[in-house]
Amino acid sequence: MNALSSHYRVGEAIRLRGQLWGEPLEGGAGSGVRLGRTRGTFSGTDALGMSVNPDAVAWAAEDDLPSVILGEGARLANEKFLFTLGMRCKTLVVLLTAENAAQRRRERGSDQNPTWIKGRATASFRMFEKAVTNGIPALPVDTTNIGPTAIADIIREAIDLPMDEASV
Repeated sequence: MNALSSHYRVGEAIRLRGQLWGEPLEGGAGSGVRLGRTRGTFSGTDALGMSVNPDAVAWAAEDDLPSVILGEGARLANEKFLFTLGMRCKTLVVLLTAENAAQRRRERGSDQNPTWIKGRATASFRMFEKAVTNGIPALPVDTTNIGPTAIADIIREAIDLPMDEASV
């Protein structure tokens, strides 16, 4: 997410609605928001409350959405939010996979439970399949041999934007 939003100035987190927070984006392909809050070097929606979904759905249904919305993670990767957003603006669901994911977790010092990891992977794949089935553009990306900048470039290309701009 940091690589994808690298062409923007990222502002301090603001409350968008209820438990939904986002970081304003300025520059690049226009102004927008990166959903979630940065914790350390990680930008993401994991910092949002577990019950954020009703607020996120209500926000996605509002009339005045920003021109660029970037988001990732399990908190918002759910059918109701994505389909509400998909009816309101151009949406791309991206499924990142990596054959070396377990090795990467070990190198980071991650101590996530293997059962939890398998459950998240299954849920992500099912959400991706639902997007495809319901006509929401979806892109699988094998990240086994590529880094964040290359991943961001693939996503930018998939939504037909110049490589020096970002909008998802």
